[in-house]
Amino acid sequence: MANEIANIERPMYYAISNYGNENVTEWAPSFAQSWRTSLDVQWGEHTNSFYNVQSNFIRNQVKREVAGPGGFNDPDMLLIGAVDDMTKEE
Repeated sequence: MANEIANIERPMYYAISNYGNENVTEWAPSFAQSWRTSLDVQWGEHTNSFYNVQSNFIRNQVKREVAGPGGFNDPDMLLIGAVDDMTKEE
């Protein structure tokens, strides 16, 4: 797929989503513009939403040196206004 994308004659944003598995930060920066570094954020009954967001944030920092202009670590989503168990500060 990377070879085909390289042959496209227009700008393209390519995002890898494998939930941070398979050492994605080792190989994705060579051809993608973003790559998931963590699992989906879980929320709902019996779930600590802030813990999940915080966990993804921390996991995103592990390979921060590979991110920069043209390529970014993607920790998944922000739960702004989506859950009731997080404070505004969280």
